[in-house]
Amino acid sequence: MLKTVLFYLLLGMSFAIAASETPQVTHYETQVSFNNEAGGLQVDSRLVIPSTSLKNNTASLFLHKDFAISHISGDTLEDYTVSVSEIVPVWSVITLQFSGDTPMHEIDISYSGLIDAEAGHGNYIDNQSIHLSIDSGWHPVFADFSTPIQGTLHVELPADWKLYGPGKVRQTDKGLQLISEQPTIDVAIYATSQGKQAVDKGFTVVYDTENEDHAGALASMGNECLISLNTKFAATDTTNRLDSATLVLLDRTGPSFARSSYLSVTSELLVNEQQSYHYICHELAHHWTEFGDPMSHHYWMVESFAEYVAAREVRQKFGLESYEAVVADWKQRAQGHDFVWKADVKERAPAMVNYALGPLLLKKLEQKIGDESFNQLLDGYMTTPLTETEALLAELEQLTSKETRQWFEQVLGGDF
Repeated sequence: MLKTVLFYLLLGMSFAIAASETPQVTHYETQVSFNNEAGGLQVDSRLVIPSTSLKNNTASLFLHKDFAISHISGDTLEDYTVSVSEIVPVWSVITLQFSGDTPMHEIDISYSGLIDAEAGHGNYIDNQSIHLSIDSGWHPVFADFSTPIQGTLHVELPADWKLYGPGKVRQTDKGLQLISEQPTIDVAIYATSQGKQAVDKGFTVVYDTENEDHAGALASMGNECLISLNTKFAATDTTNRLDSATLVLLDRTGPSFARSSYLSVTSELLVNEQQSYHYICHELAHHWTEFGDPMSHHYWMVESFAEYVAAREVRQKFGLESYEAVVADWKQRAQGHDFVWKADVKERAPAMVNYALGPLLLKKLEQKIGDESFNQLLDGYMTTPLTETEALLAELEQLTSKETRQWFEQVLGGDF
């Protein structure tokens, strides 16, 4: 049950935060070394937290509860507590209380522990490779799941290993560095001694032995969808362009996710060509879906728009029959769910609302207002920082009418 709670909390969270919209983010400088044989790690991290990220001079961070914290200090750190999280019981909440009114607060934290490869979240450390994402709780993240961080990860690895993640990888005399290029909410990496790659122009698939036979085809699919999405959402504003992307394809458990140009996908979900293309396009679309509060009732937009964009890409490549098959699947998975969004319901909607009922209602909206108006609304959502449903409804009203806004608000609320 604990495993299920963790998965449905984090499943599908795909984060990319526009740097231009976050002038002050927490910066990290993190050093990590691994005990591959034991599946363990040792981490020393310095966090520089802007006062704008604090509430009442307090910050709360998540870290896996089984890690042994050996050191926490900071010049303006007045006190701290470590307790078990009520939201994710396998994690600890580190509550930091700062003093003073300085614009930035710096802390150092050191800890060590083992990654539980049997926990079902797809994270592990072994002699061939390392896969770490937010679900493992390996690196401090803010407990609201929305406060951005950005920085440099210093990784101690054997000379023949390769490192992948969202950002630039640089070789140094002490190992490898991963320098993040834009803020996100966590630090996700894949490292391997095998380094198997399939490349098609701007799209790279890094794969394990079990996925060797179809990695090349997936690289071609990824490049095709990348070109298509750039044409739609970055034709006039090249700052929104995604020039390249890397997909880590592993025979593993756990959710798939996207961090802008870095995608990690479990091969369990790639059943056939159409489904694989759909899945890759969904994850690529998250480069353009502005990230908000993942625990709020507005989060439906992030996944529903990415899913609907992916379905439209399926229609473009495979035809109307394939698209209708996707819609039929949404209908089946949406059964039992009554609404997508209500102003007075603040909790995040269930997964099948975000991934099935939400895109169904976007399809209904497109049928109501027509292709031209819907494409304008879609372009507005995908290319501007729009994170709240009320703002989407206001944009819809501006493009159409007050009556259409009221109609769609009622549809989202269950009148469909």
